[in-house]
Parts: sequence; C-alpha cells; structure tokens
Amino acid sequence: MCGPVPLGYNVKDRKLIVDPAEAETVRTIFTLYARSSSTAEVIRELDARAILTKTGRPYDKTSLLKTLHNKVYRGLAVHKGTAYPGEHDAIIDAALWDEVHDVIANNRVKRVAVAKEPLPALLRGLIFTETGVAMTPHHTKKGTRRYRYYVSMDAIKNLPLQSACFRCHPEQRA
Repeated sequence: MCGPVPLGYNVKDRKLIVDPAEAETVRTIFTLYARSSSTAEVIRELDARAILTKTGRPYDKTSLLKTLHNKVYRGLAVHKGTAYPGEHDAIIDAALWDEVHDVIANNRVKRVAVAKEPLPALLRGLIFTETGVAMTPHHTKKGTRRYRYYVSMDAIKNLPLQSACFRCHPEQRA
C-alpha cells in the first residue's frame, strides 16, 4: 500500500486493515448521501455530527466526493486507472455503492455544448477601409444589450489605421 491511507483503514505490514470506528463513519457518509442526494446537506450533517476527514479537517464538497468515488471502499485496488480486486476487506457493500453512484449520476448537471450561431452581419465581405482592408463584424455586450460594429483588419492586427470601426445601423441589429 502506498499513498494516503483512506478513512476507515489503517496499514499493517503494507496491507489495509479495516478500522471499525472509522469504517462506521464511512458507512454513515454513504448512507447519508444515498438518503439525501445533496452534497450540501450531507456536509451540514457531517459538521453537526463533528465528523472529520482522516486528516482532521471538516468535509467540503471535494473531500466528500473523493470519499464517495473511492473504489477502495468497495474492496478494489486501482492501478493506472484500472480497478482490480484488492487484498483488503470492503467497507461498502455493492448495493449501497450502486445506490450512491446512481444518485451521483442522476445529480450530474448535463452540460450541452451550444453551437454558436453566427451573428447576422449583412455587410460582411462588402465593406472595406479607404486602403482596401476588409471590415469584419464584432460585438460587445453590456448587460443584456449587444452592441454590434465593424472593425478594420488593420485594427485587429494592431497596424496603424485611419478608419478603424463604425457601428451598425439599427436595421442590421437582430
């Protein structure tokens, strides 16, 4: 066994041995999360019960989720991202582990990448500076308002410019 020893275990002859008092704390954490399905509620309850991490710190979201995801509690040893049956006893049974991880999966915020819609720019490719450099559409936002304007490519490339930009007419604002 190398690395930090998880809550619920002690090391003896380089093997993990279950510490009954700490193991009960781990079971409590898993049970609380399975019942409430809220990390904030579990953390408040752990604080109320004065339950601390192995290092003696109060639980926060990161330490709670690390505990809930630690496969050592299932009796597994992880090496290079692959889980193998460990030589130590499991603290959490398969049913509770699966229940907690189903709750975690259901609580995950589904983030969908929104494809950026191209902004309508009626004059794209049609307007140029006096020197023949293209003007490209840009915008900025302040609050909910969007301000659209065209900028010379010289301005973008930090070259000296004569007419750097101008604002869009109201009919071009969508």
